[in-house]
Amino acid sequence: MRGGLVSRVVTPGRLTETERSAWSRTQRAHPALGSAFYSSTFTRAVAAAGADVWVCVIEKEGEPLAFFPFQFGSRARRLLRAAEPVGGAMSDYFGLVAPQGFAIDVPALLSLAQLSAINFRNLPEEELSFGLSGEQPERGHRIEIGPDARDYWARLRQQNESLSRELERRERRILEALGPFDFKLDVADRERELEQLIAMKRSQYSETGVPDALAEPWHRQLLRALSASADPDCAGLLSTLYAGEHWVASHFGLRCGTTLHYWFPVYNPKLAKFGPGHLLLKHVIDGAAAVGIRAIDRGAGQQAHKSAYVTVPRLYYRGCWHDGSMRAVMYRGMQSLAWRWELRRDRRRGAAVDDDA
Repeated sequence: MRGGLVSRVVTPGRLTETERSAWSRTQRAHPALGSAFYSSTFTRAVAAAGADVWVCVIEKEGEPLAFFPFQFGSRARRLLRAAEPVGGAMSDYFGLVAPQGFAIDVPALLSLAQLSAINFRNLPEEELSFGLSGEQPERGHRIEIGPDARDYWARLRQQNESLSRELERRERRILEALGPFDFKLDVADRERELEQLIAMKRSQYSETGVPDALAEPWHRQLLRALSASADPDCAGLLSTLYAGEHWVASHFGLRCGTTLHYWFPVYNPKLAKFGPGHLLLKHVIDGAAAVGIRAIDRGAGQQAHKSAYVTVPRLYYRGCWHDGSMRAVMYRGMQSLAWRWELRRDRRRGAAVDDDA
């Protein structure tokens, strides 16, 4: 027991109805936790997709107070009690679901969760108020639309007139070339459209040489499970944009209350000259505002296409918490070897590209 806190570490399926309800209430009461990745629905979906997921339920005086979900990436890591964020690379947020004013330090959290270490990224700055810590801050962006999208576009014109005019020009060009827009914020045949999005996204990864985020079967299964969710804390939303009969772009994201997390966009490479990604985002902003979505969270990343819009900047941290035990030392040694192998592999890939050129 630490400061009157006790814990039990269970699989998501072993959470009681009281605990699930407390998780949802805690998340909704804390504005900083307004992301679908913090929901119990997301954690349960990751477990159902096949990941080795666990939840540390932190209690005080017999009542569930805070929740810390995580997963093990392999059997070896489970033996070492070395975890990673729930969802792994598929999650854009990491941290503790706890009420405002809750405080704990990293050693205490690791002890309550029965972990020797956890390697993470995407810890938002608000989590530091709980007593957590991170390194290597990375900027992220959030588009605050407000109740009327027209007000947002007026702000964009004031801040970035060149982008505003470029969006208008590209809209005119694609309308003249292909025909009128047909945009659906949330398609009716979500199952079919999702399979098309997955196939196109994986093709895009292959063609651009970017690591395939959907290569793992359970990653694809996770998207399917979340697509079917109607939980207001974590609801799948799949949007499509057509011009005439031509598919322009699609996006699959997660809605939590009034926030939409912009997650998996994909566009038609044959229409690249029209800026399909920008056109898709414009229509999503307009459509989202009409159904009560007030913000679009774009997560971490300082890409130019994110910072070009009127956004509220945020900081996200990465790091590795460990308890100094022999298990943690062994895990850090494994991580060091893995990082060296990846660096050597990337150098070989670079040399091969140079030879081909």
